[in-house]
Amino acid sequence: MGLKAWAIICASTFALIIAAAIAGNLLESSGALSEDAVRYKGQNMVQFAFFILFLLLCFTIIPFVIKLFIFLQIKMGHGEFFMIRWLQAHQQQVIYVLWGLLFIGTCFAIPAAIKDGLFK
Repeated sequence: MGLKAWAIICASTFALIIAAAIAGNLLESSGALSEDAVRYKGQNMVQFAFFILFLLLCFTIIPFVIKLFIFLQIKMGHGEFFMIRWLQAHQQQVIYVLWGLLFIGTCFAIPAAIKDGLFK
């Protein structure tokens, strides 16, 4: 996918997070949504949904930033430098490596977060 597609996905995810937070705050302040009505199961579902959206944003921002960096470096006239040419030629592998590191970190963090009461 190109830079524009990643930008749209990234911006859409961020906008969805903001819109959901605003909608939740409006529902809570209007009285349509109370703590008694939601209880623990509803809170866990909302927390889980926001956590998934956050992970999606994290995973989509990596290719967006790498592709934007390469695009801007070429526009600035630095496209002939070795590191920029190398990064342009291997951008997909760099994205996969960074996704792998993020995935491994998430796999270590989720059990610790659950143990510390993330979804209670």
